[in-house]
Amino acid sequence: MKCQKCKTNEATYHTSITINGQTTEEHLCAECAIATGKMPHFKTIDVGEFFDSYVDNYKKAKSIPKAIICPGCGMLSTDFLSTGFVGCSMCYKAFENLLQPIIKNVQGRTKHIGKLADKQFNLNSSNSKQEEIDRLNSLLKRAVAEERYEDAAEYKRKIKEINDKN
Repeated sequence: MKCQKCKTNEATYHTSITINGQTTEEHLCAECAIATGKMPHFKTIDVGEFFDSYVDNYKKAKSIPKAIICPGCGMLSTDFLSTGFVGCSMCYKAFENLLQPIIKNVQGRTKHIGKLADKQFNLNSSNSKQEEIDRLNSLLKRAVAEERYEDAAEYKRKIKEINDKN
């Protein structure tokens, strides 16, 4: 059966619509069905392109270094990544490149500055100001995520206070 619209291609899209007992049939080719918006357009896949991307991903995967082994306990980096636990104190150094982004994501920074009350914290240097702002921003994000809005407002006020001192 030929397409009712272009009358050249074979009809592959067939619809029957019944309204108040009146049935209307429509027979369209894929191009006309897509053009009229009756059928979604699906991207065709170039097989050569598909296999090229597969080969590229395979080459990238082969270039990734093998599992890192902790010299202290023999734990593999793959074990650390799957469990989230380290085996000994030397694991922190062995898996440093894996731990840094995780620690930064959870705590907001990777440098430990200790527990200091806000009044004791030296905000004279711009570096320590930025570190305190980073710390407060991290606490702010965590408070919002945990829906502790009063705490979040307090952190936001402290950040504004530090910025206003500049």
